[in-house]
Amino acid sequence: MLIAAGAMEGLIYYLANFVPSSVPVQQLTLNRNKTKDDEKRIREEQIRCESDLKRVYTYASRAIQTQDQTNLNRYALVKAGLELFAQHSTLFTEYLYDDYPDILRCLRAWNAHDNYDVKKIAQRAYDTFLLGVANALKESNVKTSEQRRRAVQTFQYFIKEFRDKIDSPELEIRDLAMGIRGYGIFAN
Repeated sequence: MLIAAGAMEGLIYYLANFVPSSVPVQQLTLNRNKTKDDEKRIREEQIRCESDLKRVYTYASRAIQTQDQTNLNRYALVKAGLELFAQHSTLFTEYLYDDYPDILRCLRAWNAHDNYDVKKIAQRAYDTFLLGVANALKESNVKTSEQRRRAVQTFQYFIKEFRDKIDSPELEIRDLAMGIRGYGIFAN
């Protein structure tokens, strides 16, 4: 687990300096006299970068979905996964849009954890996760009625979750704050 956590921390720092999806975009804008071979190479590079981001997202989501394992003595892998979401979840917008119920459930569970460091990182990851999903809903690429229906369904899901948190009879201040922050992020 510690080796995987170290690898995840390495990914965090790598993504801070080298965002995989930005390489092909820069090449497209800088190269004005491009040939068919250049365009093909750039397209292949974009596909490779997108699959790399998907792989990183998969590793991070698996790392935070270990809260069912109650025998964790150290939370290095979980903290690394949460930190990856906290710093880079805006890179995973399209993937977050697909897995939002599971990721939200995991982030809430880690938010209520006894370990202070895990809880603190989970709070930041929760905020950037909501920001990523809200940005995905704001995208102007919603063209078909199916995409529009899905966006509305996702929006309604989150609003219902925020409302349920606020209306809960055994409300804790943390839950109230999470619900209000969620409303604020989605209102933007």
